[in-house]
Amino acid sequence: ADTRNPDTIQHEDPRKSISAAPSFEEYLKQRANEGNTAATAPTAPPAPIAQNAAATTSVGYGSANSYLDTLSRTDAIAADMLDSSRKASTAASAPAKTDNFKSSPRWRKKTKQLATLGPASSDFEMIEKLFLAGADVFRLNFSHGEHAQKKELLDIIRAVEAKYDHPIAILGDLQGPKIRTGTFANPAGELLQAGQIFRFDSDETPGNAQRVFLPHPEILEASEVGHVLLIDDGKVKVVVSGKGPGYLDCEVVVGGMIKDRKGVNTPDSILEISCLTPKDREDLDYMLGIGVDWVALSFVQRPEDIVEIKRLIMSYNPNNANPPHIMAKIEKPSCF
Repeated sequence: ADTRNPDTIQHEDPRKSISAAPSFEEYLKQRANEGNTAATAPTAPPAPIAQNAAATTSVGYGSANSYLDTLSRTDAIAADMLDSSRKASTAASAPAKTDNFKSSPRWRKKTKQLATLGPASSDFEMIEKLFLAGADVFRLNFSHGEHAQKKELLDIIRAVEAKYDHPIAILGDLQGPKIRTGTFANPAGELLQAGQIFRFDSDETPGNAQRVFLPHPEILEASEVGHVLLIDDGKVKVVVSGKGPGYLDCEVVVGGMIKDRKGVNTPDSILEISCLTPKDREDLDYMLGIGVDWVALSFVQRPEDIVEIKRLIMSYNPNNANPPHIMAKIEKPSCF
């Protein structure tokens, strides 16, 4: 302890002491000029130990030149170790069995592609090929096939998803109501000519070249003069030219063959029917049970159709644990 009287101590200006002391750079230059290789600089840092994968080398500091050389060698060793660490980290994080699988344009696209699975695309190899070719969503068509087949396809898709550690969406497509014509007396059907008048009515008698039974009174009620009816996916097009109790008279605009139980589409008419049939409700329950990501709703006409299916989903899953998204299929202009 300092026992001197603090009042008698002559204090030195600390700024003079700092300015008088040589800088570290000046010290290095001085040592280099003196060529002193034996002494150790009192202000130099302690000797580091540089270690690489082959051997361990101890480096001491002598002259300023040797100190700078040591710094250069240490930096090079550290840079080499960092580069090796980065390479090892990159190799460890690469997915197994994929051989740089995300280097192709398939992984850089932004458009989502949807693929429908069927009998020719129902095994792991084909579904994997479709995925690598760009498919982001796989559609399961519930208009055909059994529920067990859909579960098998879903399990395969999830296996591909796990292999590539990349999310794949699964869409369950509900069939929706099927509006069809009745039967014809001629099993081969009838050929409608452009310009002729053809009638759809409520008479269950087998049809002929002039008329056919339409077992959907809601169409007969909702259709107005000028409305279009599309038969057999649009192969035959007719326009309503007149109507009465239980019938529609239509002018054939695009002629063609019309056969038993062909589909009828009414793009201009809003029908007072639900877009969910009893079959759709059963299929929806099954979809929710196996865990699809999207549900496609057919025959959407009004906002109430979306409200209805969301209500069914919430009643199945009241806790709202990851419910599927709803896709409204645009098949009728009235949905806008």
